[in-house]
Amino acid sequence: MSGGAAAEQRELRVIAFGDLHLDRAFPWTTSERGAAARVAQAIAFEAICAVAGAEGDVLISAGDLFDQDRHHPDTGEMLRAGFERLAPMPVLLMPGGSDPLDQAGLYEQVKWTSNVHVCRTAGLVEPIPGLTVWVAPPGSEAAMPQPNPGEIRIVVLRDGSPELVAELESRDDVHHVISAGSHFPMEEGKTSAPGAAHPAEPEDPVGSVEVLSIADDGTVEVGRRQLGGEAPPVPELRFGTEELNAIDLAVIGEEQTVRGEFVRNLLAPDETPTHVRRLALLSGMRALAGRPPSDVQP
Repeated sequence: MSGGAAAEQRELRVIAFGDLHLDRAFPWTTSERGAAARVAQAIAFEAICAVAGAEGDVLISAGDLFDQDRHHPDTGEMLRAGFERLAPMPVLLMPGGSDPLDQAGLYEQVKWTSNVHVCRTAGLVEPIPGLTVWVAPPGSEAAMPQPNPGEIRIVVLRDGSPELVAELESRDDVHHVISAGSHFPMEEGKTSAPGAAHPAEPEDPVGSVEVLSIADDGTVEVGRRQLGGEAPPVPELRFGTEELNAIDLAVIGEEQTVRGEFVRNLLAPDETPTHVRRLALLSGMRALAGRPPSDVQP
């Protein structure tokens, strides 16, 4: 990380991004707007590679790079070619929830170039001398070994629990923690979240990547590069807001009927976005009343 003289010393730059969700579906919008958003995701990937090529020493994808259930046949080649152009820069790919390891998935099917490392299990990676990265994909468990003297270590978690993040932050041998999984960027203490590289939901902020500037003494400064972009807008007419507001969902939810169970299930707390929940409620109530759901479309 440093040259033979002070004038030659430079910071190490780690570029980290997550939740690009290439090829994902956008069920709340029109097919045309969804297709345009998927093109914008591909453009965001090229922008990520441009930031890495201009500023980075290491590139890390912290999960949900693509959507396994519907990825396009050309997406694998786009990713392979983009990362190949960065060679010999190391590229670390950590699976997430939408892009799990699967024999039929891109992580196993693409013939990655030698600078790309797929993090299949929790483990230690040394992308460049003097820097180690402990990577923990979803559901992986393993003890992190002690670093060597003078070694700088960062940890990349996917959906790490608050308790785990706090424990890692307390360790003197961990210089920084990247905790991915949220679409919202965050920086607090020794922990940061890259957020979504491209907005995947209407409420998501502008897409961005994280730039970790790591000094020789292990000091980490977090910066961001905005990539722009926006998720497809929610068509106002799709939800029939006035009609749904006129339905007393609380009363219906107390019914011991199919209709009551349907409402209870959709009102139960979970991570379903509000706009998707409202669409499902209105479509379901119309269907249960014997009315066609087609008029909820834009």
